[in-house]
Amino acid sequence: MKKHEWFYSFKAGFQGLRRHPLLTAAAVTTLSLMLFLLGAFTAISMNANHLSAIAAQQPPIEITMLVSAQY
Repeated sequence: MKKHEWFYSFKAGFQGLRRHPLLTAAAVTTLSLMLFLLGAFTAISMNANHLSAIAAQQPPIEITMLVSAQY
């Protein structure tokens, strides 16, 4: 693209943003929520990996049960 084509594209884009402020707010809100959800999922995933690494280092727990228990 030539220099004037870039200028025209940016000019038209910013004019559209000024003409439709509600659509601009909706787009910004959507992107913000998406980034928040992505960050929350990443944090939960990293926490789960950390907890599984800690649990893997613990000795196993052995549970026994008496089968012939009377009521």
